[in-house]
Amino acid sequence: MLSLLLLAACGGDAVSAPPPTPSPSVPPEALRTQWVERSDVELDAALKAACERAAARDALVLLEFSAEWCIDCKVVSRMKPTLARELANWEWVTANVGRFDRHAALREAFAVGGIVTWVALEPSDCAAPVPAWPRKRAGLLEPASGSGPKTPRDLEAWLREARGA
Repeated sequence: MLSLLLLAACGGDAVSAPPPTPSPSVPPEALRTQWVERSDVELDAALKAACERAAARDALVLLEFSAEWCIDCKVVSRMKPTLARELANWEWVTANVGRFDRHAALREAFAVGGIVTWVALEPSDCAAPVPAWPRKRAGLLEPASGSGPKTPRDLEAWLREARGA
């Protein structure tokens, strides 16, 4: 700031560098709010809004079943900033299942037997019930405890395959 004032006082023109090109990132609010407790109605509204945003930009919806106590969920969460470029192609919504005492109907509809479970959904009719949306891929991801993708590269491949890229 001082250099700009000195430059202006001397009659010079300030030459500003072009702003850096932003790189895709996982929005910090997405990570902060991923385990927010929502009612079924609130989660449905978040999913419908994500569906509308996804449809507007020809993207998919990533529905993540997760919980803050879950070690695998924490491992996947720590990988998300590394996945930012790929996650920019998605509208991502987390269903915090608590101790499997939340969102029972949605968990049942998607046959969620464990967490972290990801479901890739195609937005076609956002007014339809979420379980009726076309599914591109679903899977249990347990990088810390055994099955599924283990590294950010594995998760990126899972996401790319789900979107057919």
